[in-house]
Amino acid sequence: MSNGFEKGSSHKHFDRLDRIDFKSTWLQEDVVLRNTSIFYSNDYLLSAGIPMAGVSDKKRTLLILFLVGLLVGVGFYLAPLKETRWGPDDSQNDADSVAIQKDMDHAIEVRSNRELELISRSGSGTADNPFIIENLTIGLSSPRIDIRHVNVHFIIRNVFLPSSTPSSMYGIYFEEVAFGTIESCRIDLYATYSIGLYKSNSCTVHNNTITGSQYQSMLIYNSTNIFVSGNKFLEHRIELGFVKNCTINDNVIIDAGLSLGNGMNCSLVNNTFTREGITVDGDLVGYFDHIISNNTIDGRPIGYFNNVSDISLNLEGYSMVVLANSTNTILMNGHFLDVTTGVFIAFCTNSRAIGNVIRDSEYGISVHRSDSISVTNNTIYNITNFPIHLYGSHRCVAEGNSIERIDTWNINQGVRVQSSTECRIENNVIHGTETPIFTVYSVGCIVHNNTIYRGHGPGVFIYRSTNITVIQNTVYESREGVHVLASDSCSIFHNHLINNTSSGIGVYHADYLHIYDNTIDGNGHNGISLDLSMNSTLLGNNVTNNMRNGALISHSKGTAILENSFSYNNHSGLFLHNSEDCDIRGNDIVFNRRYGIRIDSECSFNIIVLNRIGWNNISNAIDDGTTNSWDNGTLGNHWSDYNGTGVYVIPGTAGAVDRYPSPLLEALSLITNEQMANVRNSLRVQELE
Repeated sequence: MSNGFEKGSSHKHFDRLDRIDFKSTWLQEDVVLRNTSIFYSNDYLLSAGIPMAGVSDKKRTLLILFLVGLLVGVGFYLAPLKETRWGPDDSQNDADSVAIQKDMDHAIEVRSNRELELISRSGSGTADNPFIIENLTIGLSSPRIDIRHVNVHFIIRNVFLPSSTPSSMYGIYFEEVAFGTIESCRIDLYATYSIGLYKSNSCTVHNNTITGSQYQSMLIYNSTNIFVSGNKFLEHRIELGFVKNCTINDNVIIDAGLSLGNGMNCSLVNNTFTREGITVDGDLVGYFDHIISNNTIDGRPIGYFNNVSDISLNLEGYSMVVLANSTNTILMNGHFLDVTTGVFIAFCTNSRAIGNVIRDSEYGISVHRSDSISVTNNTIYNITNFPIHLYGSHRCVAEGNSIERIDTWNINQGVRVQSSTECRIENNVIHGTETPIFTVYSVGCIVHNNTIYRGHGPGVFIYRSTNITVIQNTVYESREGVHVLASDSCSIFHNHLINNTSSGIGVYHADYLHIYDNTIDGNGHNGISLDLSMNSTLLGNNVTNNMRNGALISHSKGTAILENSFSYNNHSGLFLHNSEDCDIRGNDIVFNRRYGIRIDSECSFNIIVLNRIGWNNISNAIDDGTTNSWDNGTLGNHWSDYNGTGVYVIPGTAGAVDRYPSPLLEALSLITNEQMANVRNSLRVQELE
């Protein structure tokens, strides 16, 4: 290739200079040359507008010497410019020569085909003769190479983007680019994405080495016909979203994975992973119609099964498994270690994952947009996100699984039920997870007979869900037994919520709850906390030995508190704060260490009748509210300190009285501290077994 200064090429060279925009950010000189033409003969001088007729030989000689001097000056001026552009001269870029990289401290930014042509080292932009950008080391700028709105053929080759202290969004970024190639580059950059392709088409990423990313080594989004092959990606995953007809073949992905979401007709073949593997996801069944084969994690094959039915798959030997668009399929006996997801099930019906072991991974078993899937008798531990995840699925069951978190540094949930209906989570044993069972945006699900202990969050967390039933579960030594947030019409029945560090049951901004027949003992805060709620019912609960109140009803309205036992709690048996229209009937409120019932100044229109209130340490009751009723006009409450004569005066600023009191003559048959100790001991024995 000519360097543009050879004899006979001057006109062509300066004609090209006429097209260069030297204001590009990657140039070190701010030079603009416009309409430059320099010639040697009289005719050329005349054509340039320089009159020569009548000029003496001496003057003509001086003029020619002046023009030659000008030409030499321009050459010297352009020499550093040429060095800034791509550095080495042509002799250094012959096929037999060694490529020499040049350092640049400025980004390359291109916004049109024309700009790309001007900065390219060679080529014409065709498939046979693409523009070339090569042999560069680019430091500091962010992003390093940014090319947009280009639809000619070009190659970025042998470019090194070293690591630097400033964080970059991208190392190399294409937007609305067609026919671009990134080849034999090394990106060791602390960037959000080392390579980003957005709204691009027919581009190639080949034989590159990518290290040092913050989040993703490569992001390809809303693009078509992208070919990625022969690359080495270290530590951070590849992410593809809304892509079509993309090919990801023969890559080495070390300590990272590949995520394909909402993609169509893609090919993932012969990729080698050392961890994590492949994640496929999407909102439509067509987003799982791919060719995925001969991929391995640490030498073990990745299983991808699409559109199969009526078979049992023995997963022994597989590193991870994806089952899509299938029915009546059994996935069993897999052993999965250090992967993104052990078993992923999407758009399937009437299938089972049974007897698998998944550990030290990001997800255990994930069920997406499926119906009647059973996740049964699996052993799942040390999962950083969700050991079992039911998403957008219906009538699914998670039963008899053992879920354990040994490494408490990472946070994860046990079973997450999200945007699903009529699912059952039952007979599972969950130990040490952040939130053992979590329902979110779900309807009509049942959480039954699970044993949850030493969780770092609520044993059962219900969020923005409706008609969730939590029945016969045991939660102990966790942060909270059951927590309900922004939900309605949920039922919490027959649970044992013992020795949790916060409340036994915590309710916030939830309406129409039914909290029945629970044993709530020894919790580090309130037995039951009900806040910002309406029209809920507490019935038949045994609430004892909690470090604060048996039940705290706060900023709530229309709560029915019926036939509960509140005893041996450190503060009050029942505390009403800023609440109204509560119906408090038939409760046993005894032996609490401060008050039996405490009603503060913001409470009104509550009725307290037919309760058995006695032997509370400071006072059986205190009422600082307004218009609260301590009888119904004919019947009042039973008081351990009532002498049988006259009305019973309620302490407090309200000046309230029980006009129809009755004496409470003996302690009631309540669960004792010794009995609760026996319950706790029996739980510990079960744990050891």
